[in-house]
Amino acid sequence: MDAAHAVGRLDLRLDTEVRRIDAQAVELDRAGDFIRLPNDAVIICAGGVLPTEFLRSTGVALEVRHGR
Repeated sequence: MDAAHAVGRLDLRLDTEVRRIDAQAVELDRAGDFIRLPNDAVIICAGGVLPTEFLRSTGVALEVRHGR
């Protein structure tokens, strides 16, 4: 993750809260500063069990990695 972020392949938005998701964008709140970003898809994983099989069944390609 750090390597992808360092070369600009991953945009990290830590300490944010998702406020709204619509067909074209996602809105984040970071300490009262609202950020609207265009998106093709949003995946939120909350908790300990990833929805891997569900996502694959909908055609989403996944690569699951653990640790560094």
